[in-house]
Amino acid sequence: MDAVFTGISVGEREHARKLLSSEALINGKGYKNLILFDRGYPSRELIYELEDKGFFYLIRCTHSFLSCVNECPDGEHSVSDIHKGRTVSLRVIKDTSGEEPHILVSNLFEEYQDMHYHQYLYHKRWSIETKYGELKTRVRLENFSGKNPQAIRQELYAALFISNLSALIKSSTENEIREELNRGRHRYQLNRSYIIGAVSRYIRCLINIRCYKDKLQQLIQRAKNVRSIIRLDRHFKRKVSHHGITNGFFIRVNL
Repeated sequence: MDAVFTGISVGEREHARKLLSSEALINGKGYKNLILFDRGYPSRELIYELEDKGFFYLIRCTHSFLSCVNECPDGEHSVSDIHKGRTVSLRVIKDTSGEEPHILVSNLFEEYQDMHYHQYLYHKRWSIETKYGELKTRVRLENFSGKNPQAIRQELYAALFISNLSALIKSSTENEIREELNRGRHRYQLNRSYIIGAVSRYIRCLINIRCYKDKLQQLIQRAKNVRSIIRLDRHFKRKVSHHGITNGFFIRVNL
């Protein structure tokens, strides 16, 4: 994972363009990366840069994006955007039958990459969104107590370390008891919130070379008994609330 730190005056699009030069993307092992973007990112400049760098991309757009996209009716289409003497071919997947228009733009033109394939790929973003939710609401990533850049970076990386360690404990323990989790009527997973809370409480012991093994085993044994049902195909209407409601110093996780 790579990240960019800037002030609030720099937007998401500029962040995205900087990250396109990340070594993690450029030094690919003989394959082209596929990058998924949400609605806040699309622009003609971004698409042209993605094309120049040789990436595959799938972008969700608003109804007021490029004219060649806006003019498409519902369904699957291949269109061309012409700008300043340059032409870029785009695949457009459009569905405006619901409450909110669903418009996807990509450079995926293979025969098997139909509407359902595009929707399947875009749905892969959900795990990323839930991870952001975890970082913001469980780990309180944005609730900094430090005032200078070094302190803020230190808190951020400490929060990321806790999140990554929690994810590693969860995945490795679930693999260890996979058969037991899938044995009954329902499929279960270990409770992510419990693990994050436990790791946050015991982080000093977990990074202590003298006692981390015993404390880690204790944590894993407790986590095995705290489970939640996996409920597939759950959909909730998105509730928009002001960012400041949950972003207070008083709810900072103890790091």
